[in-house]
Amino acid sequence: MIHIDVERSPLLFVEFRGALTNADADAYLELIGTRISMRERFGLVLHAVDVPVPNLATIKRISDWMRTHNDEVMRCHACLALQLESAALRGVLKFFNTIVAPACPQAVFSDAVAAEAWVRAQLAREGLMVPPASQRRPASG
Repeated sequence: MIHIDVERSPLLFVEFRGALTNADADAYLELIGTRISMRERFGLVLHAVDVPVPNLATIKRISDWMRTHNDEVMRCHACLALQLESAALRGVLKFFNTIVAPACPQAVFSDAVAAEAWVRAQLAREGLMVPPASQRRPASG
């Protein structure tokens, strides 16, 4: 299951919960595609909760999409904070980063507050304003 929160753009939140489905991958890639088509800088906090390692077809699909759109992603994606609870997912991240170098600064966190603070700081360095944390809507589901 995926939950996407764009209410505090340019700070975006994506939460994956449970097994990553094709529909989840589609929704994530659609979010990134929409944001790059807007040609506006954004930062992303991605939180993976109880997510097993995705199947190789899904990994390949996402990495192929990112490789194809790398220039656009580099232009618009200011930073990525990954809150990964699983050591296996951290291994998948390393694998992704060997196939396609990260298109933006990224950092891995175990704490949601630290992940959000890091993205806020990255966006602030670029002069991008983010609504206060108190305006964040709770995740549904």
